[in-house]
Amino acid sequence: MKADVPPPAATSVLLYIALAMLFVLGLGLSAAGADGLANAVGAMQARHWPVKEARLDRCDLSIDVGRHRKYWQISAAWSYGEGLREHYAETWPVDGTPPREPVDAIQVAAVTAQYCHAPGIKLLRISPSRPELAQRNAAVANADAWGFVFPSLLLIAGLFCWFWAGRSVVQEIELKTLERKALSLQRVRNRHR
Repeated sequence: MKADVPPPAATSVLLYIALAMLFVLGLGLSAAGADGLANAVGAMQARHWPVKEARLDRCDLSIDVGRHRKYWQISAAWSYGEGLREHYAETWPVDGTPPREPVDAIQVAAVTAQYCHAPGIKLLRISPSRPELAQRNAAVANADAWGFVFPSLLLIAGLFCWFWAGRSVVQEIELKTLERKALSLQRVRNRHR
């Protein structure tokens, strides 16, 4: 046996580790796809909900730093319904890139005023049958059928990873079973000689 070829048991262990990682990847992709599809369905469903004005309790602007860029992000909270007992909060990125130099309080105040005092910021779409469900009106108005495409692709990729990992495990088990049967048959033949 060559020194650079791992023994069959080590190969099986490495295969099972790779298949477990593929299964976990499939689980993550499927979960992300299912979550995205649920959000897209919720936004499309909210198009039929009435638009109502709510009280804007909080509206903050911050800079979020991603892997490759910085972007403005708004966090807002609303109260609505009878006696303002229902609450809704959301965080979303907004257009415009923060300048590269340090951002001062005047720039933050200007962008905050642009978004937090914009007409329509106080509008929510509220479910008539379940008032605890609400969506930001601007998010619902901007939702379209393309919101289903990327989550669907994630879900399909995740299911494919699951299928591939499962199929490979079944093939490996069948191969091991055939090897054991062949070895057992060889032992029986050797005894009868």
